[in-house]
This record gives sequence, structure tokens and C-alpha cells, in this order.
Amino acid sequence: MSVVGTIDGTGAMHATPGLTMQQAYAMDTKIDDGFPQTGRAIAKYLDWTITHGGPVWAAGGGVAGASSTGITAGSATTCYDNSANSSGTPGLANATQHYSLEMGNYVNCALLFTFQ
Repeated sequence: MSVVGTIDGTGAMHATPGLTMQQAYAMDTKIDDGFPQTGRAIAKYLDWTITHGGPVWAAGGGVAGASSTGITAGSATTCYDNSANSSGTPGLANATQHYSLEMGNYVNCALLFTFQ
């Protein structure tokens, strides 16, 4: 789920994340595996501004979230991180990404669902 901001004259969608980390985690846990980058519910949304047509990993502040193997420290703009402690830092390379629940209740997440 994301918030569609505008669809421009070319048909390109400009959206923003529309869920808090807690909301995304709760939905992902109830219908899937509870992790933002695996399963049938993943933390992505469509935004032409960032990816020029493809889905982008969710994050706040108009930036793309990290790849699954990247080092992601938790912050006020993350939807997920791979830190090992509640401070959100440091991120650990190749560690499993998890929702940034310890960072607060910011609207930085979106979910993309796969149906069969």
C-alpha cells in the first residue's frame, strides 16, 4: 500500500510510502513472513521519480530503501534496516533486513503484494 500522489501527463505514477513501520510489520506478519524483502508482501512501491517505472524499496524522505545485501542503519527515514541493536546502528552487511520498529512510528513503508 502506498499513497498515489499524482499521475502525470505521460501516465507515470508518482507515489509515496503510506504506512508506518508498525503497520507494515503487522500486515506482513499476519499474511506473510514478517520480513520486508522476502515472501509475498514486500516493502516496495511504484514511483517514476526514483526508478523511472519500476518498483522501489520503501523508505521515507524521497529516497529508495537499501538492497537486501546493503548495509542499512536504522533512522527516521528507514522502513527497514539490518542493524543488530535497538539504536539502529551499525547496519551489518548481508544480515537479514527487518522492519525498523525501534526507530519510531514514521510513515516510511509501503507494501507490494504478490497474488497467485
